[in-house]
Amino acid sequence: MAYVTYDKAKWHWGAKNAPTDIPQENGATHIAFFFRWCMERKLYSKEFAADFADDIARMDDSFDYRRYFFGTMDGVLSSEELNTAGKAFAKAYYTTNRTKFAKTHGWYLQDYDDSSRANSAIKTSTTPIFT
Repeated sequence: MAYVTYDKAKWHWGAKNAPTDIPQENGATHIAFFFRWCMERKLYSKEFAADFADDIARMDDSFDYRRYFFGTMDGVLSSEELNTAGKAFAKAYYTTNRTKFAKTHGWYLQDYDDSSRANSAIKTSTTPIFT
């Protein structure tokens, strides 16, 4: 399968309509959420597992996936990190709202946006949801 770039943080902080008054790493939050979900379901490639076994072993609820995404993955989510099932899922759910899966079950960026809007309307503790 050909190399695919699913998302890059810089596509979001460098966009014309991107807010300029927030940290650049905020452009990676939605990507890091998806990456975390994939890691928790072991949708990572054998190569990623071999190269980053120690990192994977440390990935728990206190792990900073966004920082890892920037520091280790250079802010890029690609097909290199995902196994066959992960690639198929990313293609169906993450990359477009036009797939049969997305039309039936929803599209990641819309789901993320809907969730963010719902969470911003709820007053919560000062404990960060995502570290």
